[in-house]
Amino acid sequence: MHNNINEYCYYTQTMLTVLPVTLFYDEYEKENGDGFYPTLEKCTACTTEIIINFTIYKEHNVWKQMNNFNIDGLDGNDGEVLLKQLNKLAGSNCVAIVNKFDKYLER
Repeated sequence: MHNNINEYCYYTQTMLTVLPVTLFYDEYEKENGDGFYPTLEKCTACTTEIIINFTIYKEHNVWKQMNNFNIDGLDGNDGEVLLKQLNKLAGSNCVAIVNKFDKYLER
């Protein structure tokens, strides 16, 4: 995720709120390990950068992943932090984040 919350890009397309978020992941773990578990901060193992778009899935009041590799999970408190930041940027009160297949990542 961007180090500064003001670096987020926020736009609206015909009532569809889309927030692109920069995350980092370990390519080896994604391909050969536990799966795709991106982090908010770049670290020793998580050096590959990826932009994931999230939108509000209004029927369930959640943020839904829209693109790229399906997120298997968010480690530590990354899910909680991401949920708060997405809600703050969009002025929303979504209660969770789900991946492309509607698996809950944070609630």
